[in-house]
Amino acid sequence: MSSNSKERSVAVLAMLILLINSVWAAPEYPDDWMGTRLVIRGAAETWDDAGITSNYGMGGIGLGIGVVQPIWGPFALDVEFTYNRLREGGKKQSTEEYKGRLFQMIPVSALVEFRAPISRMPVELFVGTGPAIVAYAEDQQRVSYMEAVVKATQQPGLRAPNDIASEPGVVGDVIKGARPSLEVRAGLRVDPGFIRKPMAPATTGPLTGVELELYVARRFTSTSNGFNLNTWRACFGIGMRF
Repeated sequence: MSSNSKERSVAVLAMLILLINSVWAAPEYPDDWMGTRLVIRGAAETWDDAGITSNYGMGGIGLGIGVVQPIWGPFALDVEFTYNRLREGGKKQSTEEYKGRLFQMIPVSALVEFRAPISRMPVELFVGTGPAIVAYAEDQQRVSYMEAVVKATQQPGLRAPNDIASEPGVVGDVIKGARPSLEVRAGLRVDPGFIRKPMAPATTGPLTGVELELYVARRFTSTSNGFNLNTWRACFGIGMRF
């Protein structure tokens, strides 16, 4: 083999090694990649339960707050709390004037996220899944309905032998409970550059960035009895990175 052929072979081998290194090299994460995020979120939801949709509408918008805490490498824990309050028939009346039923939902979730920053761009893609619990309460129930519920619970087989029977004359007006769930979501976070890192020797404050967040999600709950709380969700948030 001639010396020119050897040189070309060495050059090709070197190029292959550089290419492999570039493919398998760890991505260049931002300096504050492991920073904690506090996100204020607005979540639009649609529900599968016919009873909810017929009385309160197909969906609603709730407000919430989330904390995204990196735990290891590209993985983070996203804990979210939201609140949604619906009026029967969606009537637009003041609280003092409104006399109908109210349906409240308080979902709390804890998802593990896998994050993937796009190189040289202030964009972070993420997918996540994890458990959630949805607490709910339906207030100002009609007296006839609540009396029927009380009578039904007194029937043999629906009350344990040691349970104390409710007094027939005492009827409440609230139905409440909670349902365990599983949530799956995918979205992105964008840093528009509202806060820029100062030049040395200046130092940054506790807030290192402001991000815009968008995600879609599906929450699955048990539908064997009671409300079917399966939900499609679309969320927009503003996050503060520390």
